Amino acid sequence: MLIDKFYPAEMEHQDYYKRHNWEPYIRRVSKPKVRKLQQSMPEMIKSEYLE
Repeated sequence: MLIDKFYPAEMEHQDYYKRHNWEPYIRRVSKPKVRKLQQSMPEMIKSEYLE
């Protein structure tokens, strides 16, 4: 299936990881995934997401 149109997310969803770093979901789910990816493929992580 090809995507014909792309709709950017609303501003409230932009930079969610950085702006909501303290939220339980980010701390328990997202951060461990970022750390794991950082170990296996460090070139894939943008510098602003590194601690």
